[in-house]
Amino acid sequence: MYRTVAIILKKNDWQESSQQFIFYTKNFGKINALGRGTKKIESKLNSSLQFFCLLDLTFAKGKNFDHITGVEIVKDFKNIKMDYKKIIYTCYGLELVEKLSAFYNPEREVFDLLLDFFEFVNQPQPKIADNLNLVKNRFERKLLEIIGYQAPENISLNKQKFNIFLENYLQKDLKTKNFFKPV
Repeated sequence: MYRTVAIILKKNDWQESSQQFIFYTKNFGKINALGRGTKKIESKLNSSLQFFCLLDLTFAKGKNFDHITGVEIVKDFKNIKMDYKKIIYTCYGLELVEKLSAFYNPEREVFDLLLDFFEFVNQPQPKIADNLNLVKNRFERKLLEIIGYQAPENISLNKQKFNIFLENYLQKDLKTKNFFKPV
């Protein structure tokens, strides 16, 4: 058994009543864990396994997957959940961390960056309305720097070149990127 604080990056259905989660943890980096029965309404874990929350999780080592045995919400970023634009920006950050980080490679700086990103986006609306795009850009650059794949300065300063650089590094498009395209 082990315990750590974490943020949900992604979740998928697993068999009939379970879900597979990808977390970014403070102590272990990105991990994969199974929540048995978490799709059931009466699951004791169900109410606390929420996106846009800082979670205190307990895991049991398993043969193929670690299993979630306990969860408690440490901080609920409620302002994110109430604003569609904030949800989009935060989901983009989650997807970027999920795609760029390696499993079981603890990077405390990545966890801290993700938590700071949540804190900023969670601020009241008038304070950040025009700054979300700027914060998103800084988050991208800082994440790449932390994982050791910083873009050269001539690329980093040009948004179009930087987007091409990021797409080439990822080798596929991010799903959330479509929400940033003009209609």
